[in-house]
Amino acid sequence: MKKIKNKLINIIKAINPFSNKDTDNKILYTAKILLTTQVIYFVTLIIAEGLIIGISYLFGYNATDKQMPQNITLIISFFGYIIPIMAFILYTKKINKSNASRIGLDNNFKPYIKGLLIGIVSLALIILPLIICGAVKFNGLNKNINWLFIILFFFACLIQSSLEEVICRGFIFHRLKEKLPMAFAITINVGFFLIGHWSQMFEAGTLIGIIGVTNAILIGLIFTVLTIKDKNIYSAIGFHHI
Repeated sequence: MKKIKNKLINIIKAINPFSNKDTDNKILYTAKILLTTQVIYFVTLIIAEGLIIGISYLFGYNATDKQMPQNITLIISFFGYIIPIMAFILYTKKINKSNASRIGLDNNFKPYIKGLLIGIVSLALIILPLIICGAVKFNGLNKNINWLFIILFFFACLIQSSLEEVICRGFIFHRLKEKLPMAFAITINVGFFLIGHWSQMFEAGTLIGIIGVTNAILIGLIFTVLTIKDKNIYSAIGFHHI
């Protein structure tokens, strides 16, 4: 009984998110990284939600009963993702005693532009054939465009895509590949990315859901390949941003 108790204690210590000591056991190491990811994400998300509710009250809205316009709510919620992003960076620096490059955030921002261009070209290759075939019609630019909203939405989407990449290709993939074979690190980070989008996959039916799962796996692999090639997550963020 004492041996079992000691073993459980050792397991708990090995997967403790707030310990800087890494275990050589690959299974426990993986469990620690995934557990740490969940703890950081959900705790900071609660903090962000609290701030959003507080800010909404300052502007005369009650965010809990959907009084705030949906587009404003969406932008504010996306900007709230700055908090978990900063939390992953602070965790890496303060708990792991490492710099942000350990999770793919170095000072070489140029790959972001490359990723952005790849995303634009990819999107064009999808939309142009639809326009040519008549499946999508282009009726000109909307003269009543709210440019302030467009600019805010652009940066809001950048923050949202950055969070997903910091979690999947940054914290999970970069940390797992330190001790796991590359194939396992890739599989786990892509799987985590898929699970994060799973709840929305099958809302429109089984066939659409299967297509969605396939797309999520493929795009997750592409983001990972870009991350490996550029040795940081900025190109993946750029592509994901589009």
